[in-house]
Amino acid sequence: MRPIVAVLRLSALLPLGLMGISCAARSLENRGSGSSSELILVSDSKAHATIVIADGASEKVRRAAKDISDAIYESTGISIPIVEEKENVTGPRILVGMSGIVKSLGIEVPSGTGFHDEGFVIRRMGSDLVVAGNDEGPFKNTQDAATRFLNLALGADVYYGAPLGKVIPQHTTVSVEDVDVSERPVFAQRTFYNYLSSSKTDWSALDLFHHWHHWGGTAIEHRHIHGDIAPPDVYFRTHPEYYSEIRGKRSISEPEGWQLCTTNPDVIKLATELCRQKFDKDPGLQAASLSCNDGLGMCTCAECRKLDHPDPVSGGGRRMVVFANAVARELAKTHPGKFVAFYAYLHTLAPPADVTCDPNVIVVLADNLNCMFHTYTDRQCGLARDARLRLDAWKGIASEVLVYDYYGLYGGYIGLPFNNLNRIISAAEYLQREGAHGITCDGVYTPGPEGLRVYACFRA
Repeated sequence: MRPIVAVLRLSALLPLGLMGISCAARSLENRGSGSSSELILVSDSKAHATIVIADGASEKVRRAAKDISDAIYESTGISIPIVEEKENVTGPRILVGMSGIVKSLGIEVPSGTGFHDEGFVIRRMGSDLVVAGNDEGPFKNTQDAATRFLNLALGADVYYGAPLGKVIPQHTTVSVEDVDVSERPVFAQRTFYNYLSSSKTDWSALDLFHHWHHWGGTAIEHRHIHGDIAPPDVYFRTHPEYYSEIRGKRSISEPEGWQLCTTNPDVIKLATELCRQKFDKDPGLQAASLSCNDGLGMCTCAECRKLDHPDPVSGGGRRMVVFANAVARELAKTHPGKFVAFYAYLHTLAPPADVTCDPNVIVVLADNLNCMFHTYTDRQCGLARDARLRLDAWKGIASEVLVYDYYGLYGGYIGLPFNNLNRIISAAEYLQREGAHGITCDGVYTPGPEGLRVYACFRA
């Protein structure tokens, strides 16, 4: 039997697709490290390399190091030891995460917790292989570097829920030639929302899948939040004016739902204070949500109705822009550099043409009228065309636009099988070209064919 050899020959990888971490490697000799000889990590049934992490390394780095060791063991049957840098090991080293050794090699690893601070490097320097990324705040880019290295060195991947979706090809030798990889994600935030889940839902089957597919990104909160800004059980009895006026009365019990009265000065103060508390509690949080509750029930008091002028169709969107700007301006006084975010959704979906968002306001376009089968550029689909026009209009009034994409809710929700993989991939590519800063994919977690859509969302 011929030996199975995994040899990694890489130059640079351009970020493509939804996660910005998917493309082919190409061979390159005598560049990067200046060494054309192979750096052998495993051969002849023994390990020649040691995984080295910083003294007192974080749990993020330790897990990334363990993932590399475990995958190589599953592939070859050989265990590569993990030690801290104080051990002063000799021979080939896989340097996982930022450490004193990595700094001494002069390798720059991305840092910070901002919108475009994520990134990692995989680079060979003589007998050292650096696998490190930005682990500040919510980021887990050393883990991204580790899984990327395993993708390319072993052909390893997790295609869906573990254990059946995990693939670790068998090898007898693992070696590295010239490697110089630097990658940053295309989208600053990358998340997936699952319907039909509950407190009893077992997510273990997808935990590893998320772990390998660069889940997360910049901490941008954009959930429905009005119930937290002014909890009805706290304020409604004494301050009904904080809540929507619907058919002439303040209410939180109408069948269409309820919202806050966003022109009320006290509501603006409550929203500002809640955002400040969140930023103080979590310095890594970049944006706090101001999104309406899920439903209708828009306020129709005299002050809110003034914002229906000059275009009642975009009155809901105008309300939210004015509300978000008011909160953002107060936050800028105490938390410069932080953002607020809101959904353009249902009654706030239509973009107003006469106002603009402040620079620290993020619009999360949750276009519930978009088509699940046709992408934005489809010339035959009116729904897709209208969604593209709404996207263009929101981009025209907001410097930061994320997309909340209903890629597969309804078919999965009622159990109808359908295939829209081309639409998912095409939409992700279009949003990348158009400069969207993030994407959340909304669907239903069910085993079987749904897994194809989940995989396409993460790796499109």
